[in-house]
Amino acid sequence: QVQVQLALLIVMALRVNDDLEPLASGSVKNDLNVSRSLLKGAYEGAVSTCEINLKYLQDPKRKSELTQELARIQREFKQVV
Repeated sequence: QVQVQLALLIVMALRVNDDLEPLASGSVKNDLNVSRSLLKGAYEGAVSTCEINLKYLQDPKRKSELTQELARIQREFKQVV
């Protein structure tokens, strides 16, 4: 659950980053580019950890819920990258 929530928060941060980009210039714009790259890496790590943990989850109902939630977040991520 924690990794799924982390992935969602990262998608939200990427959206904020996108909202700020048109307002930024100079070094701040560069900082936003760097943060975007770091957020993408963090997202990939969170998703990878989640996928590994899902393999070991014993509760089928919970596993299904988290798998669906992760799929939804992955669709959102594709919209912001």
